Amino acid sequence: MRELDLSDSKLNASSMKRLCYELRNPRCRLQKLTCRSVSPVRVLKELVLVLHGNHRLTHLDLSCNNLGITVSAMIFRTLRHSACNLQYLWLESCGLTAWACHQLFAELGENSSLRFLSLGDNNLSNTEVKRLQGPFGTSRCPLKELSLEKCNLSVASCRDLALLLTSAQGVTRLCLGLNPLQDDGVEPLCGSLAHPDCVLERLVLSACSLTAEGCQELADALKRNPNVKTLDIGENDVQDDGVKRLCEVLKCSNCTLSTLGLERCNLTRGCCQHLSSALGSSKSLVNLDLSGNDLGPEGVSTLWKSLEKPTCTLRKLRLEEDLYSIVKAELEKLQEKGSSLRIKCKWDFNDFEDKWWW
Repeated sequence: MRELDLSDSKLNASSMKRLCYELRNPRCRLQKLTCRSVSPVRVLKELVLVLHGNHRLTHLDLSCNNLGITVSAMIFRTLRHSACNLQYLWLESCGLTAWACHQLFAELGENSSLRFLSLGDNNLSNTEVKRLQGPFGTSRCPLKELSLEKCNLSVASCRDLALLLTSAQGVTRLCLGLNPLQDDGVEPLCGSLAHPDCVLERLVLSACSLTAEGCQELADALKRNPNVKTLDIGENDVQDDGVKRLCEVLKCSNCTLSTLGLERCNLTRGCCQHLSSALGSSKSLVNLDLSGNDLGPEGVSTLWKSLEKPTCTLRKLRLEEDLYSIVKAELEKLQEKGSSLRIKCKWDFNDFEDKWWW
C-alpha cells in the first residue's frame, strides 16, 4: 500500500500509536498519508514517530485540523530531523497562529527535503509573509512550490513575496489565488518576475481582483521572462482589453507560455480575433481555458480559423458546451486526419489527465 487516507476518522490515542508503530515498520511502503479533519486533533502528535522512522513517507496532508500549539510544535520541530524525508506538506485550513507560522518557517530553514508547502485558507499577516524570506534565504531549504491560496494577502504582502521570486533559492511554482491583490499587488510581483534571477515557472492569480491594467503588468514581465510556462488569471474581470495585451506576448518569439487560464474573465467575441492571431503565431501554447466566457458562435468560428491549421500548437481547449457544439463536427474531421486537439466542456475528476493538466 502506497497511500492511506484517514480523513474524517475518529481515533483514540492507543489506536493512533498502534498505527504509527506499524508505519515505522521497515517493510512499510507507504508514501502518502492523508489526515484531514481527524478527531481528536491531539492524536496527530503521534505522527512524529512516523516522520522520524519512515523515510519512504514523502507526502503528508494535515489540512482541516485546528492543530493548536502543542501538536503544531511537535510536528514542525520534526521537519529539521535528518531522518525526516517529507517532501510535500499540506496545512490548509489549519487555523495557524502567528506563533505556529514563526516556528514552521524557522524549521523550514533547517529542512533539507521539503519541496512543496500549501498554507491555503490560513489568515496570514504581513509579518508572517515577511518571515517566509528566512528559509528561502538559506541554501539548506529546497522548497520550490508554495501555495498561499485564500490567505487574505495584502499589497504589502505582495512586496515581500516579490523578494522570494529573486532569492537564491527561488520558488518555481506560486499560487496566490483567491486573495484580494488587485493590480497594485500584482505590480511588485511583476517587477520581480521580469528579473533575470527569477526562475518561476507557474503562477496562479485566479480570483485576485485583477483588471486589464494588471494584464499589462504581466505582459511586460512575460516579455522579459522566458521561464514562465503556466499562467492562470481565471475569474478576474480582465475583459477583452486585458486579453488583447496578453496576446501580444503570445506572439513574441521568446514567449514559452504553454498553459493559459482565462476562465470566467468576462470575455466576448471582441477578443477572439486577437486570440486567433496569437494561436496562429505561438510556438508554445498547448492548453487554453476559455470556459465561462460569452464568446458567441462568431467568436468561436474566428478561433477555429487558427485551430484548424496544422501549424497550431494548441492541444487542449476548454469551452462552454453550447460553443463546443458549433465546432464539434469540424473537430472530429480534424481528429480523423491525426490531429491531437481536444476540446473539453467539463472535467472528469476520475480522469488523471483532466485533473492535472492545469
